[in-house]
Amino acid sequence: MRAKIEFGSEFSGTMDCDRGRFGVGVGGLFPYDMMAGALASCIHSTFLDILKKKRIEIESCVYGVEGEKRSEIPTHLSTVHIDVRVKNPSKRDGVAEAFELALKYCSVYFTFSQVAKISHTLTIE
Repeated sequence: MRAKIEFGSEFSGTMDCDRGRFGVGVGGLFPYDMMAGALASCIHSTFLDILKKKRIEIESCVYGVEGEKRSEIPTHLSTVHIDVRVKNPSKRDGVAEAFELALKYCSVYFTFSQVAKISHTLTIE
């Protein structure tokens, strides 16, 4: 893991990492945007690995991540809800189990779960 972020005098900067360059702050991603993306990306990567082992293919998967921050300092996340829609799996049996295993083995999910109550819905279309 490596990231270098350069800011000017305002909250607008550029993050360089091994996989590209991204805008951060005004005109780019804010910290909680990156956290939501990290959570969904980690879960999905783990989910795909498990689906592959189960020999299940999917057409696509859409994640919606919503969270609420607590008002007390530190204002970390108090709740997170993940809405997942899996489209056209090659077989339905095993998809829900694969997703539950992905939650169990995703390191970002584990990290979030230390400070926030996490819920999810899984829809197989």
